[in-house]
Parts: sequence; structure tokens; C-alpha cells
Amino acid sequence: MSASQDAGSMEWLTNVVAIPGLTALYTLDGRRIDSTNRVVTPVTNKKFTKDYAGAPESCTIPTNLDFVDTPTMYLGYVTSHYGHFLTDSMSRWWATLDLDLPCFALESQKLTSNFHVEIIDALGIRLLPPTDRPTLYRRVLSPEPSLTRELDIKPFADRAHLRVTDVLYPQPKFEFSNRIFLSRLGYPSKRRIDQEAEQELENRAAAAGYQLIKPETLTFAQEIQIFNEAEFITGILGSAFLTALFSRKSYKGHIAIFLANSSLDRCGMVHKIKSHGLDGIECMSYDAENRMLNIDPVQAMNALGRLGML
Repeated sequence: MSASQDAGSMEWLTNVVAIPGLTALYTLDGRRIDSTNRVVTPVTNKKFTKDYAGAPESCTIPTNLDFVDTPTMYLGYVTSHYGHFLTDSMSRWWATLDLDLPCFALESQKLTSNFHVEIIDALGIRLLPPTDRPTLYRRVLSPEPSLTRELDIKPFADRAHLRVTDVLYPQPKFEFSNRIFLSRLGYPSKRRIDQEAEQELENRAAAAGYQLIKPETLTFAQEIQIFNEAEFITGILGSAFLTALFSRKSYKGHIAIFLANSSLDRCGMVHKIKSHGLDGIECMSYDAENRMLNIDPVQAMNALGRLGML
């Protein structure tokens, strides 16, 4: 099926096998279908081997397969991680707006968080029950992913997210400042941050009129509201900023993210299809001896001032 103006292309696959633990689909003779991997990576990309580590090029297909004879839609490999779910895992979900088919996803047993459930319900997805058995799907519609490892993003990447916004955003609202600081203080993370400096930064932001908010304490609808209404949003780089995928095109707020380098990574990718302002503020450095990130609160706040966000 060819691509339409505001959507991607879709491909019908015949007799494909999903094997628990592997991140791609396979043919009956055990060949990996590259376009179905967790992250679609061009073979020329230096991270190709790493990205396909969870899906060997070939495998032995068991003889005792379960079967699904009904035509289904493939939603990709899903993860419980908030940021990777909104980007990688949902990159094929735009197609659920166009066709009503039962759907399946690899590792779908991980879809247990409130935001997973709310997104699935808002999109009206008929998700097949998770299976821990190798399963043969007779006819599978595989949508084109809307982004790649190289952070190329297609214009239709936020179609599913915006449908979720239409469903959840009208819910009863909560009151908040037009200046929001997304706090990570005390939140478990693989990145160790100097908490004393982080606390000082938050104190300075609060004194400047920012409301400190821990995203994990909000409902999903409240997070969406912030990214459609707040004039200024700032904080240390993290997955919470990817909630901008749910910002409508009319949202003109400004987001500033504190970084250790110049890369905005996925936040910069999302910005390509949005209308809000976005800046990265380099005010963090890595302390190799203590294996942690240090923050310069004065530098951070001065940068916000230069951006007109104070």
C-alpha cells in the first residue's frame, strides 16, 4: 500500500513468525525481516549491528507454532520506558487511525503503565493478548515507522499522539503556573547528578517564578495539558520533554533544556514537526572522578534570562 500525503506506507506480509525475546519478525525459513525491527537502522549506520543485536539475521523456527489466521496489524516492538515508547514504540501507530484491524506487538506484556493503557484506549486499539509462544501470523499489515535510528522523523509521526490529545486533553483541568520546571530531583536514573547543585538550580528557578513539578506525580492528561498551555517549560534533559509529541500545532510555548553537550537528541527530532520554541542550554559537565554530572546553576539561570524566560 502506498503512502498518502499525511501518512506513511504499509506493506502486507504473509506467513511471518514472532518469537518471544526477539525484536523483529521472521520468515518461515528463519530470515529476519529488517523493516520490522525495534529500531529501523540503515545497514550503512555504524550502530546497525548493535541495534539488531536483539534479532539475529537468521534463526531456527520452531515446528510447534501457534497460529493467528485473522489479518492483523503489526505495531512493532514495545517498551515500558516512557520516552522510547512515545518515539520508537509508537512510530508505527499512526496506521491505527486509518484501519481497524486487530493488532499485535512484540513484548506487549510490558504495556502495563497507566500511560500505556490510556494511549491504547484513546486510540481504540484492539490489541491481541500477549503470547509467550512462537506464533505464526498468516497475514500482517506492517506500517512504515515514522522515525529511524538517524533521528529522521516523518511529518505524520505525531498523528497518533495528537489523536490521544484530542481524547484526553478536554478532561477536567488543573491549575498551574505559566512557567514550569520539570524536576528530576530524587527520581531514579542511570545518570548520577550532583543533587546539591540540582537543588540549588531548582531553588533559583522557584525564586524566579517557576513552578517545580515532578512529572511522575501528574496524571497523563495533566502532562499533556502542560505541553499545550505553559508559556515556558524548562529542566534537565529527560524523557518527560518528549511529551511535546502531544502538543498541538497551535502550541507556541518555549522549551529550554539543560544539557551536558549540544545534542538535544530526540527532543530536537520532535521539534522538527512542532511549532514551539526549543533551546538547549549547555550548563552541565561530567565529573569523571566521581562519575556524575555537575550543574552550574548560575550559568543555567543566566541562559534562561538571555532567552527571555525570566
